[in-house]
Amino acid sequence: MRINAHCHVFNLQAVFTQGTKNILQNRIRTLPPPFPDLILWLLEAHMAGGRPAGLRPDAADPLTLLATAVEEAGGGDLPLPALLLARMKSKTSISDGVLSLFDKAACDAALCDLIDLAAFVNIALTPDIDAITDFLFDQMAKASDEPGASFAIAPLMMDILSPAPDQAELALFEKQRAATSRQILRYPGRVLPFVAANPARPDMVATVKTALEDHGFVGVKLYPSLGYRVDDGSLDGLFALCNEKRVPLTMHCNTGGFYADRNFIDHCSPEPWGKILRDYPDIRICFAHFGGERFFLPSPDNTQAVWNAVILDMMRQKTIGSRVFADISYNTGGMGAKWARKGYFGRLNELLAEETVGSQILWGTDYFLVRQRISEEHYWQYFRDRITSDGAFDAATRHNPARFLGLPAGGAALSPVMADHLRFLADHARDAGIARRLPPAEWTKGHSLPPVGHS
Repeated sequence: MRINAHCHVFNLQAVFTQGTKNILQNRIRTLPPPFPDLILWLLEAHMAGGRPAGLRPDAADPLTLLATAVEEAGGGDLPLPALLLARMKSKTSISDGVLSLFDKAACDAALCDLIDLAAFVNIALTPDIDAITDFLFDQMAKASDEPGASFAIAPLMMDILSPAPDQAELALFEKQRAATSRQILRYPGRVLPFVAANPARPDMVATVKTALEDHGFVGVKLYPSLGYRVDDGSLDGLFALCNEKRVPLTMHCNTGGFYADRNFIDHCSPEPWGKILRDYPDIRICFAHFGGERFFLPSPDNTQAVWNAVILDMMRQKTIGSRVFADISYNTGGMGAKWARKGYFGRLNELLAEETVGSQILWGTDYFLVRQRISEEHYWQYFRDRITSDGAFDAATRHNPARFLGLPAGGAALSPVMADHLRFLADHARDAGIARRLPPAEWTKGHSLPPVGHS
C-alpha cells in the first residue's frame, strides 16, 4: 500500500478565518502578476458569501471555467485585461496538444502557469471535502505504476486562528474535523488523518485528545510559524499525550508556507527537537518538506540547508534517529532547469541509498497546495522516474511511512493510537449516509467491517 504521508483534503471554506486571509495575502504576494490580484479577488468573493460559478475540482478545462467565472462575477473590476482572459481560454487546448508530444510529467514540472492557478482555485473553492478526497485518490490511481495498486493518505488539518478569535471562528475547526473524520469511514484503513494543534486554542490538548480517541485521528500536525514555539512549554501537555499513545507528529519545516509574521518563520526550525525527543522517548516526528527543498544548494547563509543538516544529524544519532523522519512534499526545486534536477535528485538519491537516512524519508506531495505548481499525478510520476536508488521509491512510499504512522507492518505491534483508530472504524462502520468508496485496507483485516457501498 503506497502512502501519501503529507497531503490535505480541507477546502478554503473549512479554514477561512480572518487569520487565514491575512496569511494567504502574505504568501501570494510572491507570485507573479496577475496571480495575486486574481486570487485576492476570489478570496474576497468567498468571504462575502459568494462562490464564482462554474468552478469544480474535476473540471476538464479549468482555465475556461475560471475565465468564465471571472466574467460572470464581474471581471471588469479586476486588473485583468481582456486579452489575458482570451489567452486563458485558449491555453488549455494548446498545452494539451503540445504535451501529447512529450513527457507530460516533465512538461508540467517545467513551469508554473495559469493552468496550475486555475486547478488550485478549483479545488480550494470546492464546498465538498468528499469531492476533494475522491479527486486525490483518483489522481494517485492515475499516477500508479502498477495495475490495481492500493493507496492510503495521511491528510493534515490546519488550525489558523485570528489574534482574538470569536466563537464562530473557533467552531469552524470542528466542522473541518467532522468532514475529515467522515473520510476515514469512506476509505477505511486508507485515510489516516492528523489533527492540527495550535496552543492559541484555549482547549488545545482536550481537542486533540478527543480527535485521537473518538474521531479516528492517528497523528498531530504542528505549524509553529502561525505564531508559537515548540520549546516554550505551551506544548508540554500535548507532547505528554502523544508520548503516551505513541502518536506521530508532523511539523511544517521550511521557510515558506503559511506564516502569520516573517518573524515566526524561525519557529519551524528543527533545532529544539533533539531535547524534545530525549524527553519523550515514544514520540516520532516528521519534518515536513525536509527543512526546505534547497538543501541540494548548501551554503552558510542558506537557512534551508542548515535545517536539513540538523535533521540529518538527528537521523544519524543512535539514541533518537529511528524516531526522526522527513518528507519530500512540495519539493519542486528539482524541477525545470537541468542544474536543479541534477543537484536535487543527485542529493536525494544519495540520502535514499544511505542505510540509516534512507529508511527515514517519507513520500508526500502536499496536495492540494502543490497544485499551485504541478498536478498530483505528475508529481508522483516525476519523482518515481528520477528516484533511481534501488528500492528507494518503494521504501519512501510504502515501508517508511507505515513505520512512521505505526501501522502493523513487518511484525510491528499495533500502536495505541492505531488501536483507537480501528475501534472508531468498527464503532461507526454502519453510520447512516456514509458509503464506502473502497474496501477496507489489508492491514485492517480481522475486524468486523461491512462491505463496500454500505450506507
